[in-house]
Parts: sequence; C-alpha cells; structure tokens
Amino acid sequence: MARPRKTSQRLQDVEQETSKPKTDLERLYQHFMENPWLYVGGAVFVVVCALAGIAAQAVTRNNAARAAEGYVRAALTQDPAARMEALAAAADSAGKWSDEALYLAGESALESENYEKAREFFNSLCEKYPRSAYVPRAKDGLAFIEEAQGNADQALEAYRKLVLDFPTDYLVQLRWYDIGRLQEKAGNLQDAVESYRRQMEVFPETTAARRAQGALDRLKSEHPELFPEEKQPASPTPSEESVTTPETGSAAAPASEPQPASGQ
Repeated sequence: MARPRKTSQRLQDVEQETSKPKTDLERLYQHFMENPWLYVGGAVFVVVCALAGIAAQAVTRNNAARAAEGYVRAALTQDPAARMEALAAAADSAGKWSDEALYLAGESALESENYEKAREFFNSLCEKYPRSAYVPRAKDGLAFIEEAQGNADQALEAYRKLVLDFPTDYLVQLRWYDIGRLQEKAGNLQDAVESYRRQMEVFPETTAARRAQGALDRLKSEHPELFPEEKQPASPTPSEESVTTPETGSAAAPASEPQPASGQ
C-alpha cells in the first residue's frame, strides 16, 4: 500500500500565497474563470437593455414624426372648416405642437365665422396650456369674438384686460387703437383720445399708430375742445399793439391822427 505523499505546512502556505491574485484585475479574471455564465448573463442583460432603450427611442421618434406630419398636413388644408376639424383632431397627438394646433384651429374657426367653435378652442388652449406663448393671442381672439357678436362693452373690457395682463406681447401692443375705437364708438371721446395717444407711444411707426394718428386728427377737427392744450392764443389787433421807442425802451402811445388845418 503506497504511502501518501506528505507536504510540509510551510510549502502549503507558499502554494496558497502564490495562487492568490495579486491585483483587482487578477481577482476579476479569476472570478470570471470560476463563474463564466454569470458574466455572460450580465453582458446579455446589458445588451438587451441597450437594445430596448434604442427601440423605445426609435418608437418615440417615429410617433413624434407621425404626429408632426399629421399636424403639418392639417395646417396646410385649404378649406377653413376642414382645416379646423383636422387641426382639432391633430391637437390631441401633436405633442409639443398641441397648443399651437389648438390656436390655429381657433383661427380657422374664426375664418369660417364659426364663433362658438373658435371660443371653444381658445378657451381650451388657455385652460390646458396656461404658460403657452399662444395664450395672449387666444385671449385676443376671444375679445374679437365679443365684438363680432355685437358685445362692444365685453369686447372693450377684454381688450383692456389683455393690455394689462400682457403688456410686452407684440400683438397686444397693437390693441390700444382698438380700445380707443370702441371708446369712441361708445361716446367716451376723451378716453378715446388718451387710448389713441397711448397707441402711438407704446408702438410707434406701425399701422396701428398711423390709424391712431388719423383718428386723433379727425377728432381734433370735429371736437377741438378735446385738445385745449393745443389751442393757440389769439393774436393782438393792430390797435392793441404798443410801439417801443428805441431811445427809452418804453411803450409809446399811438400817434394821434393829424388835424385838418384851420381856415385863414
């Protein structure tokens, strides 16, 4: 019977020491060699996740592209009523263009004189997207609807609120003329003068400013009492003028008329 080979404890310690990985890379390699399927499974999982992310992004891009295509197609429809319906349908899936689609749907409704639909689209835009850049334009459309339906007082109030709430918006700055026009229509001529002047101050050299100037010229001609600061003082009559003598600098009395010579 063969005797098993003996090894000293010191030799075993040396073998264990030499078999230990010396660096983190060596430890990783040793762990990989001992558990290859663990690393293969992890790699497959990472690849699958990456592919899923790429696929999700591709689907999102495709959906956005389809939504944008549908929105553009709707916006290019020639007939206003058909354009309104197409934009209303596209607004739900237009993504970042949804607020714009609603606004254009409202404008298309105005073009086809469907005021109730226009009001519905503009109100929906203001409620769903209160921070949208199209909110001032939608509110301007609502004011226009009030005037178009004969509600002059409501239109005037809507325009007043518009210029107070959105004083820096380009379109809103043109509405002082409309405020003056409605005030003049209501007989508030002095208020109309102030609004026309305001239009010329906030946005000069525009069509609205030129219209405001024309309205002021007309009112000045028809109602000069509205412009007391522009009245010229009456020029003195020749009999009231005084003559200053160069020697004294004082006013001299008018020369008396020559008397006829007495008869001899």
